[in-house]
Amino acid sequence: MLFPMNYSLYTRALLLPCLLFAPVAALCLPAGADANAVLTGPASDATARAAFRDLMTAVSSADSVAYDVAMHLESKMADRVTVNDMTATVVLRGEKEAYLEAVSGADRVEVYSDGEEQQVYFEARKQYADIPAPPLRSEVVGAISGGLMREASLWLGRFLHGAEEVVDEASFVDDQGETEIDGESFRAFQVSYPLYDLVLHAAPEVPRLRRLVLELDRGIAALSAPPGVTGGTVTLDFTNWSINTAIPDERFTFVAPEGVTKWNPAARSSVPGMEMLGGDAPDFELGLLTGGVVKLSDHKEKSVVLLDFFASWCGPCRMGLPVVSDIAKDYADKDVAFYAVNVRESAQKAERFVNELEIELPVLLDLEGVVQRLYQASGIPRTVIVGKDGTIQAIHAGFSPYLAKKIKEDLDALLAGNTLADPA
Repeated sequence: MLFPMNYSLYTRALLLPCLLFAPVAALCLPAGADANAVLTGPASDATARAAFRDLMTAVSSADSVAYDVAMHLESKMADRVTVNDMTATVVLRGEKEAYLEAVSGADRVEVYSDGEEQQVYFEARKQYADIPAPPLRSEVVGAISGGLMREASLWLGRFLHGAEEVVDEASFVDDQGETEIDGESFRAFQVSYPLYDLVLHAAPEVPRLRRLVLELDRGIAALSAPPGVTGGTVTLDFTNWSINTAIPDERFTFVAPEGVTKWNPAARSSVPGMEMLGGDAPDFELGLLTGGVVKLSDHKEKSVVLLDFFASWCGPCRMGLPVVSDIAKDYADKDVAFYAVNVRESAQKAERFVNELEIELPVLLDLEGVVQRLYQASGIPRTVIVGKDGTIQAIHAGFSPYLAKKIKEDLDALLAGNTLADPA
């Protein structure tokens, strides 16, 4: 299934497991070039960096951009290579309006964003969901995938928005000159970042993007790679590129087809574990990363408890856990206990991860995944909020740009004495 519902609507269901992988040396480097040049080349040429910036400026300053993209992903493991393919259509206008259609196998999803509201339509399920629109269209593109694939979608979103860090954070930029794809000539830019390297093939005079390839092997340990994945390559092939063409307003407005119903994110059947809402939170004892033991029931009638399940390999966890850590600082003087629950990893791995992200939360070690199973948190990140009465009052599956707002609303309501979930 393209969008498993055990992740958040926004990061998994909403947008798609996208992005691509194909051998970067064959696709990206000119004949005779050293494949290690991406990593060991000389300092960036100022002329190449300026030309690369000019290309980004030309694309990002357009009133509208539309394109189709074929996406191919190869994930490298010790004994095999796994492959995923999908296609998408993207239409952007102004700074806020966006339309996306993504197709993978029998799954088709559309996203409509007019700058005020955003609708996500799941064709196979005959359902749609309303969520707040992100402030910029680039955020829709940037949220198009999770895990390893997230790096490509984030980079593309920033490039289309003209974000200065796309150029400024590059440690190396090389203008490789003309390359040929399907009989057409394009200009190739080789760019290195701390965790990955890429080659962008484009026609700057149009301006038009033709192919983007990200090589992720070098930074795989620090990226959101699932266990056992040792590397990967992401390839995006762009076709039907158009820029500054008139786009009707209807393109960004969703009208529900006949028989399509609105998805209720609070429905207990929507996400595994949602049926636990309103019921007693399973009690447990877990050891702390810093030593000692925490027993959930010790907080009953004393404080609201927030549990955030995570693992170091989980891409959305890398986004969500810092959000929860920041919220904890805001509620430091309130009756809320925050815990990050590391799932099925060693203390050393959990410690490295939280130190890297500068997480300031007590970390519980669920070494065998016992508490994860108790709370049916098969998909992570998973945030569970337990009321002072010991019942589960809220569950947030996955990460979205609006997670902080939702969590704060839940905590404020519970601290004010309100109930969020009906008794189970």
